[in-house]
Amino acid sequence: MICQYCDFVKSGEGLVYEDGTAAILLHKSPAMPGHLLVLPKEHFTIIEQTPDPVVRKLAALANKASASLLQVLGAGGTNVVIENGTGAQQQVPHLAINVIPRVEGDGINLQWQPRKLSEEQMSLIELQLKEQTKNLGVEAEKKEPIKLDDEREKARGEVVKKSDYLTKQLRRMP
Repeated sequence: MICQYCDFVKSGEGLVYEDGTAAILLHKSPAMPGHLLVLPKEHFTIIEQTPDPVVRKLAALANKASASLLQVLGAGGTNVVIENGTGAQQQVPHLAINVIPRVEGDGINLQWQPRKLSEEQMSLIELQLKEQTKNLGVEAEKKEPIKLDDEREKARGEVVKKSDYLTKQLRRMP
């Protein structure tokens, strides 16, 4: 299968960041200068196919990419957009988070006309979504406790107090 985004990642063209899981590229047809794509390196078409740890990584990278655009380009804000499926006008069948720098009066319009729904329609949708999502569980990220480098002190029979830890770390600084 040929994928335009997979090819972009492999070529390294416009690549601004890369690690083992994800890449950040300059968009080939940007909405604004600095428009970035945050992509998983493994091919996933839509977000629902993507493992949660990869989604978390992409979200964290989109956050950092947004901060970079604000700082480097002096953007007044950013839009973070995922076109998820053909119904959302997804053009390339590869999950991508668009991070678009914005300035006032830039001509980009992401506004929509609100739909008028009756109270009954809203209640029905709410009940259906509550039923569908009641067993949604997001697995908490497992964090390992930070292990202090106190093995030498324990070997000598000394007890390291928490307050001593900071002093010891300061002594290690060049």
